[in-house]
Amino acid sequence: MGRGARIALGLAVSGGLLALVLWPLDLAQAWARARAASPAALGLALGASLLVLIARSVRFHALTAGATRGQVIAAIAVQNFLLRITPLRAGELSLPWLLRQASGESAARTLVALVLVRLADLCVLLVAAMAAGLAWFGAGEGGTLVALAVGAVALLLALIRFRQVVRLLLRLARGTASLARVHDKAVVRKVFSRLDEALADGERLSRRQWLTVAIGTLVVATLQFALFAALLAAFGSTPDLRQLVVGASLAQITGALPVTTVGSFGTHEAGWIGGFVWVGMPLQEAALTAVATQVVTLAFAGLFAAPAAWRLAATSRRAGHLSPR
Repeated sequence: MGRGARIALGLAVSGGLLALVLWPLDLAQAWARARAASPAALGLALGASLLVLIARSVRFHALTAGATRGQVIAAIAVQNFLLRITPLRAGELSLPWLLRQASGESAARTLVALVLVRLADLCVLLVAAMAAGLAWFGAGEGGTLVALAVGAVALLLALIRFRQVVRLLLRLARGTASLARVHDKAVVRKVFSRLDEALADGERLSRRQWLTVAIGTLVVATLQFALFAALLAAFGSTPDLRQLVVGASLAQITGALPVTTVGSFGTHEAGWIGGFVWVGMPLQEAALTAVATQVVTLAFAGLFAAPAAWRLAATSRRAGHLSPR
């Protein structure tokens, strides 16, 4: 499928999901709620969003070789915005490029580290959703809770055997490249070589680095829940903490899926509504807050990305890291 076709399909899927989300909404009521949003709560949400960015950056900085913390913060700010507006989560790939341009950081090393932190994020979110769901339902929703537990265990095992899992994925990628008859191309061989080097280097991660990833992931998840709690309060919604954790966790999990959508448009709302309705929030309320959190967090991402992009551009010009590595 060509690039234009993929973009068109992404727009169609996101549009379809958003149409389903907007269908139960009373638009007049939604607009009234938006106009009555609490500025103080929105300010708290903005602060929490900034803390999430900083926490993600401190965690990722521990996995880099030469980038400064400021460069990592700026790169992740830009990546987060691009991630929200590009199809198939293609914005993820901007982080290796941005750090390479700004600091000469190995793109392959950055990509491996990115896979690691994403697996850690999903693992913590699945555990959080399972624990909060169990606290809310008891044993009444055993099947769904077991599915969440199985997913969490699978991701935990993937983290424990991270290098072996990535090597397996690389072998599959090499097989795919061979079938596509592109494995002999110089750029393909170079990419695989760099990834092999990055994996070998990653085996020497210190205990301190692993601990930073573990603690950092817990801090990121906690701040994300605080961000969503503030946004819900801004629009006059105050769910139980257990409801908040279930709904926000499932929204982030579905939003992270590499499906053919534009960013997380549609998938975030679907996960948010499914999660919150599952724990008892009325459909109208779930739909309204799903759209509100998507719009406001996208605005926050753009607000942080604009100065970050300017800083990275200036840093890249000074550093002169313009040739690919």
